Amino acid sequence: MTAKDVRTWTVFYRDKNGRQKRLTLGRYPAVSLADARELARDVAFAGRAYAAYGGIYIVASLTWLWAVEGQRPQVTDLVGAGIAIIGSLVIVGFAARTP
Repeated sequence: MTAKDVRTWTVFYRDKNGRQKRLTLGRYPAVSLADARELARDVAFAGRAYAAYGGIYIVASLTWLWAVEGQRPQVTDLVGAGIAIIGSLVIVGFAARTP
């Protein structure tokens, strides 16, 4: 409970340095318990989602290089992008879904 009698769902976690952090997931009853639990699972998965964005960013950059700047990607560009996408798939696809 907060000072103004507002009830919120909050998740506590530790950062990479071991310090405790707090993240508010939403106000009760607007956010149900089931939704709060799902959001908490998503928080634990967020770092892996950034890995997927990184792979997509590389592919988008090469697409921009070709479509807008008129430069065909070299074989090494395509191989590097393929490795990044495969790495992203491994990180996201084989990650445990529970914190």
